Parts: sequence; C-alpha cells; structure tokens
Amino acid sequence: MDTSLVCDEKVINNPLLDLEKIPSELKEYAQWVLWKSWERNNKRTKIPVNAKTGENASVSDPSTWSTFELVVTVLNSNQYESNGIGFVFTSTDPYIGVDLDNCRNLETGEIEPWAQEIIRGLNTYTEISQSGKGLHCIANGNLLVAGKRKNSIEVYETGRYFVVTGNHLDGTPTTIEDRNTEIASLWKQVFGEENTIKQNNTGNLPVNKQHNSTDQELLARAIKAQNGAKFEQLWNGEAGEYQSNSEGDLALCGLLAFWTGKDPNRIDKLFRQSERYRPKWDAKHFSDGKTYGQATIEKAILETKETYTPKIQGSFVSSVSEVDLENKNIEWADLQPLPEDLLPVPKMIPELIPLPYREWIRDISERMQCPIEFPTVGAIIASASVIGNTISIRPKRHDDWFVVANLWGAIVGRPGILKTPALTEALKPLYRLAAKAKEEFNLRLKDYQFNQLLLEAKKKKLTDDLKKAIKNSQTTDHLREQLIEDDKEPREKRYVVNDSSVEKLGELLNQNPKGLLLCRDELIGWFQSLDRDGREGDRAFFLETWNGYGSYVFDRISRGTIHILSLTLSMIGGIQPGPLSSYLYHTLSGGMKDDGLLQRFQLIVYPDITKEWINVDRWPDNDAKNRVYNLFKSLDQLEPAHIGASIDLDSKLAYLRYEDNAQAFFDEWRMDLEVTLRSNKIEHPALEAHLSKYRSLMPSLSLIFHLIDYCDGKTTKTNSISLHSAQLAAAWCSFLLEHAKRIYGIAIRSEIRKAKTIANYLQKSNLPDPFTVRDIYRRGWSGLTTPQDCSEPLELLEDLNWIKSSRLPSTNDGGRPTIIYRINPKLKECSNEKLF
Repeated sequence: MDTSLVCDEKVINNPLLDLEKIPSELKEYAQWVLWKSWERNNKRTKIPVNAKTGENASVSDPSTWSTFELVVTVLNSNQYESNGIGFVFTSTDPYIGVDLDNCRNLETGEIEPWAQEIIRGLNTYTEISQSGKGLHCIANGNLLVAGKRKNSIEVYETGRYFVVTGNHLDGTPTTIEDRNTEIASLWKQVFGEENTIKQNNTGNLPVNKQHNSTDQELLARAIKAQNGAKFEQLWNGEAGEYQSNSEGDLALCGLLAFWTGKDPNRIDKLFRQSERYRPKWDAKHFSDGKTYGQATIEKAILETKETYTPKIQGSFVSSVSEVDLENKNIEWADLQPLPEDLLPVPKMIPELIPLPYREWIRDISERMQCPIEFPTVGAIIASASVIGNTISIRPKRHDDWFVVANLWGAIVGRPGILKTPALTEALKPLYRLAAKAKEEFNLRLKDYQFNQLLLEAKKKKLTDDLKKAIKNSQTTDHLREQLIEDDKEPREKRYVVNDSSVEKLGELLNQNPKGLLLCRDELIGWFQSLDRDGREGDRAFFLETWNGYGSYVFDRISRGTIHILSLTLSMIGGIQPGPLSSYLYHTLSGGMKDDGLLQRFQLIVYPDITKEWINVDRWPDNDAKNRVYNLFKSLDQLEPAHIGASIDLDSKLAYLRYEDNAQAFFDEWRMDLEVTLRSNKIEHPALEAHLSKYRSLMPSLSLIFHLIDYCDGKTTKTNSISLHSAQLAAAWCSFLLEHAKRIYGIAIRSEIRKAKTIANYLQKSNLPDPFTVRDIYRRGWSGLTTPQDCSEPLELLEDLNWIKSSRLPSTNDGGRPTIIYRINPKLKECSNEKLF
C-alpha cells in the first residue's frame, strides 16, 4: 500500500496523530480501526469503531477492521464520530504490544524509572499514548497466551487493540525490532512465570531436538504422509470422523506432537496457524490456571508414543520426492519486470480546450505547475453549471429526446499535486459571479428592510386614520388607496454549494431553478456518506439530479413536504487514487451500491504527473482571465430568445439542434458508439456502463462549446450547433474514454497491483521460502485477505519467473493437494533494483 497517499494530509480530528512516524510495516496490515471516546460508568473509555460502517468494531471480528489508508481517509472526512485510529493485535501478525500506563509526567515529559528500565530493555519502537501519560512499545515476538495485565503494565499479542498516535518517543528506535527474548524476560519479571506452555507441567515431557525443519517443510511432510488426508482435514478445521471440536483439537495436536518431536511450544505455534484455532484456545478452563490449549497439548503429548525421526538430519528433501524444497536443482529463468498497473493516457493538447479559455488555462497550469487537465475539467464543469437548463439540445433531427448540459466531473491525483488549488482557479469566474450576486443581494436586502419599516409606519398611520374616521363618522373610501402591498423578500442568487443536506439543497434548487454547482474538495467523503445505512434516499436524489431535469418530492416530518421543481445540478471534486481504488473494488463487486453513481462522473481524468518542476513566478494573465469572466457573465445572462432557441410546449425547455453537417456527424458518431456497446468487447460491465453515458455527454459538450463560441463572439450561428462544436465534443469523448479505462482499470487490473504488493515483500524477504497462499492472506495485507485474492497475482508472478509453484498431492484419492511456492534466488541479486 502506498502510505504516502494519506501521510501528506492533516488529520483534523486528532492533532496529536503523526502519520509519518507510524512504522510503515504496521500500515501494511488491514487491522486498523477508528476509536471514539466514550463515558461508561463515569469513566472515559476508548471504543473501537468500524471505518466502513461507523458501528462499533470488535477485536475478534476481522470484518470490522480496515486498511490504514481507509481509516485515515474516513477520519479526515469527519464521516463518523471518531477521535483517532487504532491497530488490532492478532495471532497472525508478528507483533506484541506493551502498554505502560501513568508513567510519564504530562507537563515535563519525565518518565518513571521503572518504565525507563522496560523501554531500555525492549529497545524497540515506542510512542507516547493519546493521554500523554503513558507509553506504547511494539516489538516482534511470540506469546503463548493472549496477554496479561498487572498494575500499570499490559503485555498483549492478540485480542486487543492499541490506540496508535505516531507520537514517537525520542531516543527509541523508529522501527519495530525482534525482541522475543526480551519480551520473555519482561513477562517473567512482571508476572512471575515463564512465557511458555512448558512451564505449565509440560517441562518434564521429552522434546526431540532433531526437528529443525521449517514449519512449511514440516506441514508439507505431514500432508504427504500416509495419513496426510486426515491431517489436512483437521488442519483446515473440518470435523471429519470426530464428533466434537475438542476431539478434533486433540487429534490435530497428537499429529503435531508426532511431527514436532513432542515440542509443546511448536505444537502451539502451529495449531494457531490452523483453521481450528479459536478464542477458546487461550481461555482458562482449569483450577490450576491452565488454558484449554495448554491442557490439550499436554494430553496429546502424553498420549503420543512415537515421534518422527528425519531421514536426513537438518534436511527435509528426502521426505518430499516430488519437490526440490532446497531449490538445488530447479532451473530458474531471468526475472521479468512487472507490468504497469495504470494504463497509459493521452495528455490534453491545447486544441481540445475551447479557444476563449486556452490562454487562461495554460497560464493557470504553468504558474501552478499542475496537469493542464485539472483546470480544464473544472472550467468546463463550471461553464455547464452556468448554462444549467437555460438551453438544452435535441441531438436528433426530429425526435423529442433532449439533453440538459449539466455535467459531473472529478480529477484524480495523489495528495500534494494541487488538485484543490487548480479547481479553485478554474472556478474563480463562477466565484466572481457569486460575489457580485452577493453584493446585489445585500443592496436589495437593505431596500427590503427599509421598505418593511416604511410599510409598518404607513400601516400604523393608516390604522390611526381609520380609527379617527370611524370615530368621527367620516367616510373611509379615501383611505383605501393608501393600502400598500407587502414586498417580496429578496433571495440571493447562488452558483456554488459546498456542503448541504439534500433537503436544504432542494430548497436552494427551488430558489435557483436554472441550476447549481456542487463542489467537493474530497469526493470520497461524499461517496462514503451516501453508502451509510439510512442514506438511501439521498443517493436516489442525487441519481435523479444527474439528468438535469424533472422534479423531486421530499416528505419529512420536520420540514413537511418539499416539492423540487427543477433538478439541475452539476458536480466537481477531487479524489485520491487510493480511496478511489478502494471504492471501486467495493462498487464493482455488485450489490446495491453498483447503481451507476460513479459512471455519472463523465468528465473524470487521471493524468500523469511530470517529474519535472519549474519555478514560475509571474502575475496572472489578467487579459485572459477577464476575457473568461466576461464570457461567464454572458453565459449567465443568456436568454433563449437571444440565440433563436425553440421552446418545447410540454417541458417549457428551450432547445437547439445540430446544423445539417453536424447532424450527419453526430449520427455517424452515435452509430459507432451503439455498435461498440453491443459488441461484448468492452473489458468490464462497469466500463461499458460508463461509456453508455456518452450518449448524453457528446451532445452536452457540443452545446457547451457552441454557447462558449457564441458568447465570445466567435460564431455568428445562433439557432443551430456547429460542426466544429460537434467535432470538438467527439474528440473530448475519445480523450475521456482513455482516462476512464485507466480509472476502471485500477479495479479491473487489480491482479497487477496485488502482484506488486506480494513482489514488494518478496524483495524484502518477508515471506518464507517456500511459502503457501496461507502465508500471504493470514498477514492481512491490503487486498490480499482471502485465498481467492491471491490466486491471480501469484499466477502473474509465476509467469514472470518470480516464483515457481509445486503441488504436494494428497495420499488419498480426491484429497486436496497443497501448493507451495519457491522464490527465484535471482531476486536476491537485485534486491536494490526497482523491478516494478
């Protein structure tokens, strides 16, 4: 996982959280949760929170954990009530957490002597706790019990989560170190017992010291043996011939006792890797303090009469004839580099930018040193929002099908490449219109407020005159003419909305029936908010607004019934590749969220970022900027009659059609599109759904480009859309399609990204040789949490000569074979070389 995607962002919920200081290896595990402060029994406590749902998380339920990237993104978005992030310790990761409470002076930073001794002894990554009064140490090691607490010291390997701050304690390592011996010493010092099962009445049992084969070699031998099918069945958690889980546990421990030479520590370690391991293993079930697992191992050892003696001491090759486990006789081809997981995209050429905008956008891109696509997409979306539903297009010559030119768009890029500033620059003409409207509204509001005072005064005088006339029996007819009608309260004309409930947004659309632009700095927060339970109505509302026409009705207890007469909403925002890829994986997997919401973002671009940077320090091009602002004013003031638009009698929408040669061009373009959509040659249904939205995109862009030319005085044609505008729109569609392929390819070509994750660990020697699929998915690496996740990337790595697979067949017919993977030894020769 590319943690740089999130480390540049400021975490607004927790100023004490320093993402950059958190060890990178922790970030690779999908064992992260949010946490919130909660008062229980008059005591504050920290509750783990599921970043995917906002509900409480559980340290025993992996489905409630998330990737590091996701928890930070959700924390930044303020989507759920949360104060920070935490890491869940499990039996499958190598980490042990040591929690030292109330050992640090909050004001001076001074640490208690007893805590200093522990920190020096462990000499591993240590951070200051959220309260500032405690310390957290994280080390590599192995406990044979889940963990313990005594006074202010806690030591845990599994079943707990630590709030992680990244507030590194100066003078301690910044990395997580191997400290199994030191942990054992600390355990004995604090709790007064050995950190092994052997201390609990198994120390007198024999241990065969000849068994120095690796765990993978031992398991391969056990599966290959005559009773291998039985071993494999028990290992995979199946009941087999046994009537209860306890009987199955004892049977598996008995087989492990045979293969390990009755080594209780290794039996426990291996059992925890099997599918039979469950929380009951660490529960104390006996009066002498033994856990269920300790008692089961002891019984298995006592009942085991014989143990396996290796044929060749220190080697395991002789027991697996089909596989050269020591890699001596395998012929290895040269390593092949991994392919790019991002498809290539074209760079936007100046000819794609409407001429009136060209110099303005070039100036923005050069001064900010950002991709030219960023301000260009922002400018086109802003133009669409100003046009709104004032004028639509009927793409066919005679048909009444019409398209409103509101558009949704997004720019994709990692943090720090100026997505937000680029959009801000592109939307400045719109903001200037909004500022001008605000000034006019304030003036009208003052006039209204004065008129209200004047009205009240006149009403009071009229009331007094009426009373006098009635008292003096005079006629009141002459006073009737003094009655004054109440002024209508002025409304501010709005152009941009940043954050609003859908009900309030509906009211704003009623007050601005031509349309609005919804601008979100980070779209991922908006996407995730719509995925929350209870927000289905909000999602449906936004799906309706994309068409740019029609109506909608809200029925709310608090607000009553709200009729929205015009649903015209454009949208623009930025999004990071990491959160986008996570959202794509979940969306494209099917279900209720696969409703075409993402495909509605037709103007979505993911440009390459050049490595070159030039310091450009000059004044903005005011001539180009003012030209665009004047053009926006003309678009805003455009009336259908000005351009000779026709009016539909039913919808009351004004519309234009193509001129003859432009109509012929569109018809041919549309035919190619429809044939492509029906060819079954598009790589993925999601991309096909995205391309289908181009039916309206091309006419929308044609209309926008035509109106830009008209308002800039570059065309004398009024009531029909030019061939130039249609051709430019078609070129945009071709350009945007390549970017869409890259974006959807993030999920469609996910095996490449996953293969790179595995390759990264292969280069770091973080996998045993040989290894199995289980060695990968049990580590919880992002996107690799099931055997199915691992299959395609492993096939790709084997095709590129990084690894080689071998099958260890079962001795019983129909038994499942075990697949092991050997690592190409040539990888060590290029450990410092970038291969992907």
